[in-house]
Amino acid sequence: MSTDLDTTSWPHAPEATLSVGKASRLTGLSVEVLRAWERRHGAVTPARTPGGTRRYGAADVTRLQLLRQLVESGDRIGDVAALDDDALRARLATRCIARDSDTSAVVSAVRDLDGHTVKRLLEAHLAELGPAAFATDFAMPLARTVGDAWRRGELSIAAEHLLTSVLRSILAGAMEGDGSTEARLGPRIVFATPSGEPHDLGLMAAAVVAAHAGAVPIVLGADLPVDEVVETARRTGAEAVAVGVVTLERDRAEAWLGALRAALPSGVQLWVGGAGARLLLPRRGATVVGDLSGLARAVAEIH
Repeated sequence: MSTDLDTTSWPHAPEATLSVGKASRLTGLSVEVLRAWERRHGAVTPARTPGGTRRYGAADVTRLQLLRQLVESGDRIGDVAALDDDALRARLATRCIARDSDTSAVVSAVRDLDGHTVKRLLEAHLAELGPAAFATDFAMPLARTVGDAWRRGELSIAAEHLLTSVLRSILAGAMEGDGSTEARLGPRIVFATPSGEPHDLGLMAAAVVAAHAGAVPIVLGADLPVDEVVETARRTGAEAVAVGVVTLERDRAEAWLGALRAALPSGVQLWVGGAGARLLLPRRGATVVGDLSGLARAVAEIH
C-alpha cells in the first residue's frame, strides 16, 4: 500500500507537508511547545491530514521562528501570538535597532578604554534583560562586534581585551543562578575547551544559559586535557560535558573529542558547540549544539 499522502484536500496544500517533528527541528521549538502555542494561543493553524495528523508549511515555520525570536528576546507568547507576520517582523526589527544602539554605546566606551563605563553599561543591560537573554542576545553579539572591529584595525587589542575581561567577570557573576535548593539540585554539566583552544568566553555564556535553564555548571575554562575533564565529570556525577571549539584545528579538535568520548562513562552526554563545531565531522555519542537556545533545550531534556 502506498504511504504517499494525499494533500489535495488540505487547507494549505500543497505546501503543508512537514510533520510536527520536522517543524520542531526547523523552528528550534519542542513538539510540546508547538502544540501549546497552537492550542492555547492560536499562534499557527497547521493543516491536517484526513487522519487528523498535523502538517506544517513554510509559512508556518517562518511565523514560528519569528515568534521564537521575540519570546527569547523577552516577549510573552500571549502578547505576540495574535500579531500578523508583518507586525512580528517590525517588532523584531525594532528590538534589533535598539540593541545595535545599545551596543554602540558600549563599543564607544571600549574604544576609550573606559572600563568603569563599560562595566556600568553591561551591568545595566544584565539587570534589564536577565542573565540568559543578556548572555545570548547582548554579550555574545557585542563580543563579535568588538572582535570584528579589532580585526579591521578599528580597535586596539587592549580595547578588545578590556571588554573580554569585564564580560568574563559579569558572566561569572550571572552564572550563579538564583541560589535556590532546586537550582543546586539540577543536572551537573562540565564546561571546558580542548587542549590548544584558548577561547572560552562563549563557553562562559553557555554556562550562564545552562544555569538559568536549571543546570549546575562546573566551568573548567580553556585548554583542558582530556583526563582532567573526565575526572571532573566522574567526581561530580556530571550528566553532560559541554565542549567549546572556536579556532582549534579540526584534526586536533576531533582527536581530542574522540579521546574524551571514549574515556567518559557511557551515560554522560557530550555536547559540542562554538564557531568551530559546525566544521567537525559527525561523531557517534556527541551532539553538536548549534546555539545557546539549543543548549537551553538540551538542558531541559535532561532536567
